[in-house]
Amino acid sequence: MKHFNSSELARSLLSEKLKYWYHTLSQQAIEINFFNMFDLIDYFRLVYDLTIFDSIFSSLIFSLTLEIKFTEIPVFNFCYEIELPSPEDFARGQLLRIKCVPCLEKYPDIGRFLYDLFFFIKTHFSENLARTFISKGRYGISKYGESYYDPSPIYEALRSTFLSISKKKRGLEAIRASFNGLIKGLDANYEAVDYFYTLLLALDNMKYTAPTAEYGWSDISISPEEVEEGEVKVDSETLKREKVELKSMGLQEIVGGSTSDIATADLSFTADEDSPEVPEVPHESKNALVAIADLISRDQKERLTSTPLLIANYQNIEERLNPEASTRTHTFGSSRIIYYKLKELVDREVKEDKAFIKNQYNVAVQQLYGRLTRDGGWGEEAYRSMSIEELKRTWIAEWVEKGLDEKTLDSLFNKAIKAIQIYTPLRARSKIMLKARYTR
Repeated sequence: MKHFNSSELARSLLSEKLKYWYHTLSQQAIEINFFNMFDLIDYFRLVYDLTIFDSIFSSLIFSLTLEIKFTEIPVFNFCYEIELPSPEDFARGQLLRIKCVPCLEKYPDIGRFLYDLFFFIKTHFSENLARTFISKGRYGISKYGESYYDPSPIYEALRSTFLSISKKKRGLEAIRASFNGLIKGLDANYEAVDYFYTLLLALDNMKYTAPTAEYGWSDISISPEEVEEGEVKVDSETLKREKVELKSMGLQEIVGGSTSDIATADLSFTADEDSPEVPEVPHESKNALVAIADLISRDQKERLTSTPLLIANYQNIEERLNPEASTRTHTFGSSRIIYYKLKELVDREVKEDKAFIKNQYNVAVQQLYGRLTRDGGWGEEAYRSMSIEELKRTWIAEWVEKGLDEKTLDSLFNKAIKAIQIYTPLRARSKIMLKARYTR
């Protein structure tokens, strides 16, 4: 394995910083990315719909099954207010002002839609709502691993992390390894997590191979043949790779019937009535489920044309014309220095001749660093709320399942955590300096 000397490392860092500035932060990049966004706007809108509708419907499974408040589920808090900055802040380099706000606060009608949704579920699925795998834990009463507690890594995993893992596009093997890592690291209830995994995968497959009127896209969805009158098959599988075939008459059965016994592989127990209609819904379909998803999806898509400005935000005109003057370029350089420091640690510790295997260890360490320090995003809450021992067990279990050596991972974890604690303040310092510019 080749090691960088100081001169090579400096050249590599300079090249990466210049590329980052040129393609993202420069004035020319803003203009090019702006027109590119318009060229690809239909594609991005489709991707947003596919992702956001799925994420919202999947979130409802956790909320209904575990009685988690909607205000605590990340996807219901990802709406935004965008406005122009003050002239003073614009001169300092703030191109747009953006603020993340709870969706129920920005769109009060969502509360009314949720009321209709619960009315529908109560009248159609009341027999099944009592069947839950996990109940809210009570200290000194409930058994750990069969209940969730607030606060705890188990709760954070159920509230956010499991959903995030399943919806960020990766191969099924990687998703399965992450789920199993959390189960082993936290001693979570395997049957319950397996149940959620199966339903999350079913919802993902449903939009491609078993679409419904409210959950299908003409460009990509393939309508299957009916199994029985009104029923279609929804394919899924368990964490043990066992194939599961659900029979469903619509989206409401997967979401509203999420507390039924999945072992029956049959969710066909709805009444003949359609879901209750909601007036003044900005969508041709008047289902409460779709009304909620449509509002949040449109809110997300409204930011698409602002993206080139937002990703180049917090730079004055000199910084957009000269990379050497750009604080954000230097902050990016700090992140890349940490990357190479951690990579160097892997090169020293891992005695492996095959470059592919050694790179896997590097990916594992970089993933650990990202989970603990990444700004923004969602889904890392469970990892950040763990104790060091829980984090270690989870991380090792996940990467052992991906084929790496347990003893090597054990040794690497201890050194990587110390390195992360040392290097992270370097990046934080440059970010604090940047934020101080906009603090009065």
